[in-house]
Amino acid sequence: PQAARPPAPIRSAAIKTGAARFTGPSSPLSPFPVGIYVCIRGFAVIGEVSVVQDRVRAARALGTGVGLVVAGALPAFLTAALAHRIRADFAFGDSAVGLAVGLFYAVCASVSTPCGRVVDRIGATVSIRVAAASTAISGVALATLAQSAPALIALLLVGGLGNAMAGPAVSALLRRKVVGHRHGLAFGAQQAGAPLGALLAGLALPVIAIPLGWRWAFAGNAALAVAVASIAPAAPASGVANAAGAR
Repeated sequence: PQAARPPAPIRSAAIKTGAARFTGPSSPLSPFPVGIYVCIRGFAVIGEVSVVQDRVRAARALGTGVGLVVAGALPAFLTAALAHRIRADFAFGDSAVGLAVGLFYAVCASVSTPCGRVVDRIGATVSIRVAAASTAISGVALATLAQSAPALIALLLVGGLGNAMAGPAVSALLRRKVVGHRHGLAFGAQQAGAPLGALLAGLALPVIAIPLGWRWAFAGNAALAVAVASIAPAAPASGVANAAGAR
């Protein structure tokens, strides 16, 4: 009688992970059940999905941070860039312009440290929304209610509060959502927000203020602040994060 042939080896599809390649039962790992390889592949896919999600969150955090810094800095830049257009509606001389911009940054400097403590208590995401709300309220009010230099200065100071909150809030968000070896890139982009705001304020004159009116430039900044707040990723307060880490 003809001798029975031994069964052909089972060949399974190659299963790749980040650092190794498993070929199934025909490999040196054949004593393990096929289910082991399926589990390994499943964990690898989950890991890849997690990495993609982390990158998306980091990109959202970076976009939120840069956008909020731009929106927070724009009120003062717009006031200086559009001063001669504002004078068509009411008296707004050079001294008033200097006073408005100076008081704006005086408010930012005086309340930035207290705002940092608030960020630690309520979290980066809530702080970003508070900063964006302050900036948006200031922008809408400047666009609709500013009928004199004192009124414009007072409404501009509301935006100064938003700018003061934006700095520590964005820093806290980037520190939590961006991996450590990319912090330099993230914080560098954050610092570019203020010069970018100055650039946009200059462009607002020919693009918005001349054809539509200076008030629409402040309204546009309010819309930018709302859009930035809507894409902010969730980030817990420092106290909540520290408690979770202690566990």
